[in-house]
This record gives sequence, C-alpha cells and structure tokens, in this order.
Amino acid sequence: MDRSLATRIIEESFARPCATPSMGAPDREAYLAQQRDALRQRLIDPFSVLVRADDWAQKYCGREPGPHAMYALAHRNGQWLFYSTKLGEFFLGYGKLGDSEGFNMLGHSSDDALAEWLG
Repeated sequence: MDRSLATRIIEESFARPCATPSMGAPDREAYLAQQRDALRQRLIDPFSVLVRADDWAQKYCGREPGPHAMYALAHRNGQWLFYSTKLGEFFLGYGKLGDSEGFNMLGHSSDDALAEWLG
C-alpha cells in the first residue's frame, strides 16, 4: 500500500456517514471537519505491521490474539490508526516502533476511520 491508496481509503471513509459524537461541540459538522483535517495531518507513509489483540480486545471484542497483518496509516503520541485490507476496517492501537512487544489493537473496529481514530 502506498500513501495515495491510504489517502483514498481514508477519504472514502470520510464520505460515509460518521458515528463520531460531537463531544459537546456546538456545531457537529464543524467539529467533524476539524477532526478530519487533524487526522489528515497525522497520515504517514503506510507500512505493514503485525498487530496483536490485547487481553481486553480478546475478552470483550472477541478478537483472536493474532498476529494480524495490517497497515499503519496514521500516528500520534504512541497511538496508531491501523487498517486491515482483509476486513476493510480501521483499528486504533498502540505501540512503539522497534518495541519487542510490537503493536496492539484496542479491539473495536469499523469502516469509520474518524470514529476509530478518536476512540
């Protein structure tokens, strides 16, 4: 996957209805536009990763431990937006490059990139 394909996948997600709440913002559409722009600024050159489901994801979301092949699409403060081409879904996860523990998913997933990114 290259950056143009990752951008297209994100933009296609943005074109669908969004489940993200307004978090108290008086204008939901303005809030969503602002958050979409913030996510666009965090996009990276995608790279393939192996992601494991943490204990919570296994217990409460029914995720298999893994590893699961995904792409890292965005990053901020130790959090990553992963995308599974197999499922066509986004996952929020955490981890550090080069860490022996690798990357973990939080468990929730959907085709709504913004909802997953904002948790």
